Amino acid sequence: MKENIFTRYFFISLIACAVIFSTFLAIVDPKQTIEMFHPNKFTLYHDNFVLKKIESLDSKADDFDTMILGSSTSEVFLPADVNEVFSGKSFSGSTGGGQTPVRYAFYKAGFEKFKQLKRVVYVVDFFEFNHLNVPGEFLYNNRMQSLTKEIDLDTSAFGFFKYHLSHQLFESALVVMKKTKRKQETQINDDGTTAMSMILSPIVVDNLQAGYLSDSDRERLLEQVNENFYTYSQFVLNDFSKLNPKVVNIFKTMNAHAKENNIEIYYVLAPYQYDFKNRLLKIKGVKDVYSEWANLF
Repeated sequence: MKENIFTRYFFISLIACAVIFSTFLAIVDPKQTIEMFHPNKFTLYHDNFVLKKIESLDSKADDFDTMILGSSTSEVFLPADVNEVFSGKSFSGSTGGGQTPVRYAFYKAGFEKFKQLKRVVYVVDFFEFNHLNVPGEFLYNNRMQSLTKEIDLDTSAFGFFKYHLSHQLFESALVVMKKTKRKQETQINDDGTTAMSMILSPIVVDNLQAGYLSDSDRERLLEQVNENFYTYSQFVLNDFSKLNPKVVNIFKTMNAHAKENNIEIYYVLAPYQYDFKNRLLKIKGVKDVYSEWANLF
């Protein structure tokens, strides 16, 4: 009898906790993936950076003619420098990580917003073609879905519940509440640059001549290469045996759309740092796939 009472109260408590947890996440909606009670006071301070940056396009002038796309490696392509090369006006759609669908969403958002869009500078990472990496805050957001409806992404019900029952989302909700209390908005500049750069290199060189670094700067650069090489070799490229066909298809879809609308795409293949690239190509099996990737572009 006591066991039955314990079991009953256990499941009642479990269900109550699940309801409270779900209600809390639905009201705060930290990643803007539920959208039941919108608009609400937390919307302005949500914790979905990719969405925040795409939303920032809504308030921009529509006279940008160039978009910069890519992961953190593309953040070294500053709009001011790209403007000088093309004598135009550039917007940086750079975001950290290797999610190709995110780049495609930025491309489509830029195409819809910037009526004078002529070109895209896409710094494309080799590791994008390993796995189709799509975060839940992207998959289950209405605006992201509308921008990527032409490409095949898995938005299963199981994936939806798995994502929304994660402790990371609960922690994100707490972050949003803190931001709301402090009125702490994410700063995104008019040209798309942000103080939340993923690379933030400690190397600062004034009046650099002919691309040479000082010995101390070179030493710090090599430290970064070593750190990144470890991450890539152990986690990012450790099982890279072929180019992901879904990722290849996303690029083909974007190329076809760009060609149809007379938009040029300039691809810069990363990694473009000499030492880093050479070390990566020594990883077993990577060189052949890298060659196939380079030939694709």
